[in-house]
Amino acid sequence: MRARPALRLAVGGVCLLRVRALSMLGGRRFERICVYTGRSLEGPAWSREHVVPVSVLKGCGARNARGDLHNLFIADRAVNAARRDYTLVEPWGNLRLRLGDDEWMVDARARVFAPPQRARGAVARACLYVRDTYGVDVESRAIDASALWRWADLPVSDYERRHHVVAQEQQGRCNPYVVGADDQASRGRKA
Repeated sequence: MRARPALRLAVGGVCLLRVRALSMLGGRRFERICVYTGRSLEGPAWSREHVVPVSVLKGCGARNARGDLHNLFIADRAVNAARRDYTLVEPWGNLRLRLGDDEWMVDARARVFAPPQRARGAVARACLYVRDTYGVDVESRAIDASALWRWADLPVSDYERRHHVVAQEQQGRCNPYVVGADDQASRGRKA
């Protein structure tokens, strides 16, 4: 059987089908809901969010990680633009911003971003997946190490489970930190 052209096209090692996959996957759509705010997004209001930023992935030689759907989420363009490639941290001080009911923090001088409570478990589990799958040192380049483990212990949301199902169907592999979140976060730690 001949492969469809979209499956053969690649840019920088990233399958274009995977990059486009946030809109449609084999009849199943990712929900256009912002991972950070939980709001439904339409039209140009959304963008792709690499939880472990592309700048970190490039520097680590993790070529295939750029298109990995377990690291890609839909995000509000404004929040994604504010997040940039800043390190994920716990919020502190009074540098907090509000978008509706969600409180998050960005400090451009310190190059840090504190996601709202609703997103912390999902971003931590995505970071752990990238670390284990691609060998990326996320603790020094993408997320504060102490926050990583506290957040990974948070319950998996229904949104995160639905995102995981679509990503797993497309890629054929799961994020064990989502599937076994009840016990995986404590058993999967590496020293």
